[in-house]
Amino acid sequence: MRSIRLRKILAAIVISCVAFGVVGCAEKNATVDSNSNIVSENLDTQQSNDNQEEDNEEKIENADNVDNQESTKTIEMLLYSKDLNTDEQVIVGTVEVDEELSLEEKIEKLSKELSEKVFDGLPIEFVKIDNIEGKKIALFNLDELGNNATDITFDKYEGVNWINNYFAGSAGGSITEYTLITTLLQKNYSGEWIDGIEFTYKNSKIEFDHVPSLGEIIYR
Repeated sequence: MRSIRLRKILAAIVISCVAFGVVGCAEKNATVDSNSNIVSENLDTQQSNDNQEEDNEEKIENADNVDNQESTKTIEMLLYSKDLNTDEQVIVGTVEVDEELSLEEKIEKLSKELSEKVFDGLPIEFVKIDNIEGKKIALFNLDELGNNATDITFDKYEGVNWINNYFAGSAGGSITEYTLITTLLQKNYSGEWIDGIEFTYKNSKIEFDHVPSLGEIIYR
């Protein structure tokens, strides 16, 4: 009888231990799961904060770009020429010029663009602005490229050059004059500009038959 009772007591003790072990494991697992959830939530929060900071930085950068674009105002100047057949004025290009540039910088920008877009890159050098009888007269020097820029005779010129390509022939010379004069005077531009222009060729007075106007001061 005592033996049976002892067995029952031992069995109860074993069952209790097993039960406590299961409960302890469950609590431990619950604690681990809870900690994992907290860590996961913290990581998600951190990631969300990082994404928000990146979005804010991108918005600030975009806003700065917009402000810079708005603060930089440009004016559009036209490159003029005329049609060989009809003799009518034509627009052969445009030049975007920063409105904040000085008068000299605007003139230099225009002359370089005219050179590159219309005259095969032949130099149209803005030299200076002279004050002649109270008028602002811009001086431009037309020069050659490569060996043509050296002190050689016209018959030794090679490639594209002013003499053979733009000063030759009455029609060609007339178009050259019109393009240079009309573009650089910019009569339709209402901002501060020069009152007249003057040209030299290789730093000497221009005296060619088909471009006679380039040898004198032309007023706006």
